[in-house]
Amino acid sequence: MQPNHKTKRRPSHLASARPSGARRFTIGGPAAHGAPRGPLRFAWLWLVFQTAIAACAAEPAGQAEIAGASAPSHATPQWTLPDARDVELGGSLGDAFRQGVRRLGEDPYRSVVFLRSDLTFEMPRWFTNFSGDVSGRFLEIASLTSPAGKPQPAALGELLKTVADYQKADGHFGRDIDWSKPIDDPPDNTDAGKAIRTPVFWGNSRLLMGLLEAHAAFAEPKLLPAAKGIGDFYVNGADVYLDPNGESLFKSTGSYSSAYVTDYFPAIEGLTRLYQVTRDDRYLRQAERMAEFFKRFDRLPIDHSHGNLIAYHGLMLLYETTGKREYLARSVDRWKEATEGGYVWSTGGVGERFHVRCETDEGCSEADWLRPNLDLWRATGETRFLDAAERLVCNHYEMNRTANGGYGHHNFVCDAEGPLLMQPRFV
Repeated sequence: MQPNHKTKRRPSHLASARPSGARRFTIGGPAAHGAPRGPLRFAWLWLVFQTAIAACAAEPAGQAEIAGASAPSHATPQWTLPDARDVELGGSLGDAFRQGVRRLGEDPYRSVVFLRSDLTFEMPRWFTNFSGDVSGRFLEIASLTSPAGKPQPAALGELLKTVADYQKADGHFGRDIDWSKPIDDPPDNTDAGKAIRTPVFWGNSRLLMGLLEAHAAFAEPKLLPAAKGIGDFYVNGADVYLDPNGESLFKSTGSYSSAYVTDYFPAIEGLTRLYQVTRDDRYLRQAERMAEFFKRFDRLPIDHSHGNLIAYHGLMLLYETTGKREYLARSVDRWKEATEGGYVWSTGGVGERFHVRCETDEGCSEADWLRPNLDLWRATGETRFLDAAERLVCNHYEMNRTANGGYGHHNFVCDAEGPLLMQPRFV
């Protein structure tokens, strides 16, 4: 890697931790006078970035907090993670956080038309066929970073008022679709710009999470019914999309961005969260059916690390919700396979494609590699997972950030063992 991107450890002043009962945590050194106290729990790049900082602020919680978890082999202090609003970021981490929040209020995100065009198709932009992707992620991030009860930036308030109005009768958001065919005809079914059916599942999984976070933050009356509508859409289509007789058809879509394996299984996360909010067993049963069927498709290497790792975050949510150790074991096994097989790079990050050799990274993939590490640390108390998270945050996250506070793609020069040099062009 380039000399200025050598891997590094967290400096000793980065975080302060206190036992249960402490009311305030300062991370990254003293916060600037008057700095806002932003939420630590953040969506996608910022959710997991902020969660990583919380992880640096305290020791693992007691194992009794995780349903079904066995006691560790050594004594573990009974530390409790602070509430998100009791965490302040200072130093370079705080600067990155605040810049990221400001980015949400800049172009093109100031335009509610831009945001909702993957639901309404009223303006041309990229990937509107992934209906709910941009709109859902924005809902999630902006809801989590807004002051309590005050939607910010302005586009969030506008989106909250109308987003539920675009839901179809069957519960999905996006184009009217003839669902008698489960996937598109080739070659469109492997073309991210032309596929229609599988991308709807991806986008709706992101919108489901956005609706749930917005409901939690603002209690707008139309948001939870809309989230339940998406959940019903998955439940009602399960016999088609979880049909073992369709396995070869689903595999024919490959494993990149418009593939069935990439687009369908990320909803395990949102369906589990929907169950936690509603206690409707149908959503939990659907998430568990999907988790079981996922085994037929889940192999490394795979062409979309982002989607694969979201599914693993979903498995860990299932473990925390049900206490079934199978979900934990599967997640630990994947972690070992990824770290020992060379899929995790020397920078602590992963490629856009979950390959040892990949010429691009992706900010979304880095975020979704961070989440399973933190999930596993909280579930087991094993610091190897926290070490991996720290290595990622202090290295690959830092170099992936752009001058405007966003995240995206770098291009790399690689050999068979992974990246050798990061190229200056940022996509």
